[in-house]
Amino acid sequence: MKKMTLVMLVLYFTFSLVLLGQQQLEHDKTGNMFNCRFWMRLSVESRSAYLLGVGDGFEAGLATSEETQKRYTERWARYFPKGRTTAEVERGLDAFCSAAENAIVPIVHGLQVVTMKANGADPTEVETRAAFLRRVATEIQENEEKGSRDFSHPPPN
Repeated sequence: MKKMTLVMLVLYFTFSLVLLGQQQLEHDKTGNMFNCRFWMRLSVESRSAYLLGVGDGFEAGLATSEETQKRYTERWARYFPKGRTTAEVERGLDAFCSAAENAIVPIVHGLQVVTMKANGADPTEVETRAAFLRRVATEIQENEEKGSRDFSHPPPN
């Protein structure tokens, strides 16, 4: 039953993307990554499917070597707060992405802020990271407007 629900969510999410249209998607991406503007237009089901896809992407990146396992574990901890449900992470992203100043921040980078808050990081540190992510997103967007394909993304904390 769970597997069927997951399959249906993924199909629904995929179908939703097709219906959005190419022109709209251009505004919904920053540096080839879906941004908060896109997140806010998704249905609750699509948001869940998106997060499950990000999680599966991390899982797919898991290799057998010990070094890769360590990097994977560290990265997972930066993007997904411990002990939080998908619904709780969604609500955190809703709060982050609903702020107009975060519209062009890629969703996966917004996850860093959500995780920092959920893990009890100092509010000043959280806002410093959010401001950094906004600056990087703005630079990427400016490069896109100039026709540059430099989509460098922020380094991890």
